[in-house]
Order: sequence, then C-alpha cells, then structure tokens
Amino acid sequence: MKFIPILLITIAFFGSKTQAQKFDKIDQLLFSEQYEQAIPLLQKKVDQNNQDYKNYYRLGKAYQNIKANDKALEAFEKANQLQPESNNYLFSYSAALFNSGNYDKAKEKTLDFLERKPDHFRASLMLAKIYSIQNNYPKGIEIYNQLLAKDSLNYYLHKQSGSLKYKMDNYIGALASYLKANEINEKDLAVYVKIIQIMFEMGGHQDALVYANKGLAIYPENPSLLRKKAKVLMGLKWYENAMNIYEDLQEKKQLRASDYKSLGICYMQCKKYQKAIEYFNLISIKTGADTDKDPMINFYKGVCSIRLHKTKEAIELLEKAVFYITPQIKADMHLQLAKAYKTNKEFEKAVEQYKKSYEIDSKNFQILYDIASTYEEYNSKTKNALTYYTKYLQKCEEKDGKRYEYAKSRILHLKEKIHFEK
Repeated sequence: MKFIPILLITIAFFGSKTQAQKFDKIDQLLFSEQYEQAIPLLQKKVDQNNQDYKNYYRLGKAYQNIKANDKALEAFEKANQLQPESNNYLFSYSAALFNSGNYDKAKEKTLDFLERKPDHFRASLMLAKIYSIQNNYPKGIEIYNQLLAKDSLNYYLHKQSGSLKYKMDNYIGALASYLKANEINEKDLAVYVKIIQIMFEMGGHQDALVYANKGLAIYPENPSLLRKKAKVLMGLKWYENAMNIYEDLQEKKQLRASDYKSLGICYMQCKKYQKAIEYFNLISIKTGADTDKDPMINFYKGVCSIRLHKTKEAIELLEKAVFYITPQIKADMHLQLAKAYKTNKEFEKAVEQYKKSYEIDSKNFQILYDIASTYEEYNSKTKNALTYYTKYLQKCEEKDGKRYEYAKSRILHLKEKIHFEK
C-alpha cells in the first residue's frame, strides 16, 4: 500500500502545474501591473477571436490603468455589446464614458447598472458626480443623502454634499455638511478652507477665525489657511494682524497677485499711506489689470493722497473713481448684499436689495426669480411671489431651462394656495 502516498503526491504536482498553466502569461502581467506588456498580447487574442468578450474586458482594464481612456472605452463598448447582461462590464463601460466626458451616455448606462445593482456605492457616487457636472444639484444632493442614510460617518459624502449646497447658494446647509465632515475627519485641509470661506461670507468672522486657528494648529505654515485668516482679520478690522500675515507671506515669496490689494488696504488702515499707494500701484504690474480705470483702487489711492496732503493728486484720483464707477458695479453690490441678507434670514431686507439691483440693471431678469423665491421662502407674500415668478417667465428666453420649469410649477402651486385661502 506504499504506492498511495506517491500517487497522491503525483496528482498534487500535476494538479498544481495545471493551475499554473491556467494562470497564463497575460494574467501574470496584469497581476504584476505590467499593463503595457500585456496589451499587445491581449490585442493578439482579440484579433484571433473577436467574439470573446472577456478579452475585450481585460484589454479595456489594461488601457484604463495606463490612462488610455479612448482605447479603454472602445474595448469596454465591444465587451458590453457581446455580453450586455454582465454587470461588471457595464459598470466599467459607464466609468470609461464618464472619464471620456460623455456624461449623457455615462448617466444612461449608470442608471441601467443601478437598476440591476441599486446598492452599488461607486456607481451611485459616479451618478451624483454626473448630476453635479450637469448642474442638476438637487438630484446630486438626493443621491448623497441616500448614501449618507447608509453611511452617516463617511466624511467624503458630507464634503461633496456641502459642495453642491454651496453651488446652490444654500450656505447654511453647506456649512452644516462641511462642519460634519470636519467633525469626522479633522485633517482635511480643503474642508477647513470651505468652512472659513462660508463663515466669512455669512459675516461670522469670529467663528471663521476659530476654524482658521484650528486648521493652522494642524497645518501651521499653510499659505491657503494663512490667506483665509488674514481675510477674516480684515473683516474684524484687525488690519495690523492681517498685515503681519501678508508681510510674512511676502517674505516667503508666497504672496499672490490678488493679495497686493489686501495688503494695500491693510497699510492704508494702519496709516502707512505711502506704502499703501505703492502696493496699489503694484497690482497692475502683478496682475496685468488696468487699475487706472478701477474705481475702488482710485478711491483708495485718493484717500491715501488726502492723508499725505497731496490734494491735487487726491482730486484727480477721486474724480476718476466717480467717473469709472458703473451702474453694473452698484447693481452687483446690491445683489451681493441681498444674498447676504437672504442667507441671514433677513428676507425683507434681501427683497429690498434685490429690487434696488434690478432698478439699476433691469437686463438681469434672473433677479425677478430671486425676488419671487425670497418672498416664498419667508412665506408672507404669496401674491408677490406669484407676481415676480410671472414677471420672470415673461422675461426669460430659455424656455427649457430648469429655473423656467421650476417657476412654472411654483405659479401653479401658488395659484392653488391663493384659491384655497379665499
């Protein structure tokens, strides 16, 4: 009976050899990430048998790994045609379409894939990104909310949701999402930058300063955080502290062209008028902008010239400031103020500023939509909201736009509401 162990060893040896043969050279190359060597061998296999969808799929993955997206897309498309029932191939095909910038078709194929595998995380994430790229922010947020319902501690999802809310001018919602992302992961630099920016825009300068310092405790020399902190300090009118940061950045050769104006303002507020003028003059050199026609730069230089008792220069500069200030600038100032009031839930003041902006710039009919939605948001002037949505529709030329469709739906809703309130 001694032959039995020998027989078993022989079977094991030849069995393992058979397995090794199955793991062919192409597989070995793919496994060891030698994609460029594997591609010609896979192409040869495809040429020998153009009906084998598996080789097209493997060829697509190899091309995808070397960032040859057009060739990857071609291979995945062929694999999908030969085997449309395969979920894996369909997802790879969708991803290749996304990477090639064909977002409409990528959305179509991703939706097909999610019908088969509705809980697929990466496919859902890709669909949310497609909606974001196509400016369909509500649909993107809807997907992020669905994913967060299953994984509430995924800071990346909170971060992406915050980004979409910010694009929709929903600053409070965006801030809540970014704060949650920061709570989960305190080391994401981009989240700190966004939190500080939103708090600054909402007028919460003290809170913004707290997060600037919190971020700098982790990244003490980071130029982006230092710039944000300097801006916040300017908002708090702590110009000397802000000036010190900008001077530090300049010494390290990290001062951006856009920082010269801020540093000039700091010098002006710290009564270093000549130095302020020097930095205001540097703006055109550093940025290439024609500051000679910039009303605000002329105004700042005029104020500095008055303080330096250079009356003739001051008059010339201030006359330029008055001459070059345009209705568009005034209209935009009122518009930005309206958005700030709206974010702060001061709706009546927001409407007042929107109307002032529209009086100056009646070509910007989008303001009519903003007035209507603001009236509706604080829910006290239903008829006024209806009036401004109607005015918006009359002016709007993009009849297939999302705002146009939304305004039409709100008009129907408001008419029903007014009818039942009688």
